[in-house]
Amino acid sequence: MGERISEALARALTAMLIAGFATFFALGGLGFLAAAAYMALTSVMSPAAAGAVVGVGGLIVAALLVLSLRSLARAPQRTGEARDRADGDMGVDAAARLGEDLATAIRSNRKTAAGAAFAAGVILGVSPRARHAVRDLLMPKR
Repeated sequence: MGERISEALARALTAMLIAGFATFFALGGLGFLAAAAYMALTSVMSPAAAGAVVGVGGLIVAALLVLSLRSLARAPQRTGEARDRADGDMGVDAAARLGEDLATAIRSNRKTAAGAAFAAGVILGVSPRARHAVRDLLMPKR
């Protein structure tokens, strides 16, 4: 019993530490990205609309981070078979759970998801640099 509590506490503290570091670096990076996106969008639309698109994009990123932290903080229920699996299999399970959580969040927030897809499309349509970054992320050079 005490071992389970210490494992849960260690997992929670690790999640909080990672969340703290992620928040620190994400705020700095998102500030620069938001400024760049705003400046790029003002050449295509009014400053108010550009600000709204950038703001909605920031809210969507924040929601995705919260969903991933919620998935990480949830304690996995291990059976004897799950303990015997390789560590790579556990990563696949976690990714599947995160995908299910994300799909549920998108279904329950259809307007927000549509706005995020629209904002991402506008940003990728306007910025060649963003297109190259996404391409490099999805298809890494060998």
